[in-house]
Amino acid sequence: MMKWFSDVKNTVDLRKRHKELLKLYHPDSRYGRVEIAQEINEEYSKMEAVLKRMEGKK
Repeated sequence: MMKWFSDVKNTVDLRKRHKELLKLYHPDSRYGRVEIAQEINEEYSKMEAVLKRMEGKK
């Protein structure tokens, strides 16, 4: 299940959402924590691979 990127439909939107999330949850920001940033990055990597595969089949 995708917690952070469930509404993303393509790689452009994925990158935009990833950037927004890391601005909020980066460990150096006010609300950030290492665990959250790692979770976001892991999910981003998985979602990026899936979307690239799907876009390549078009």
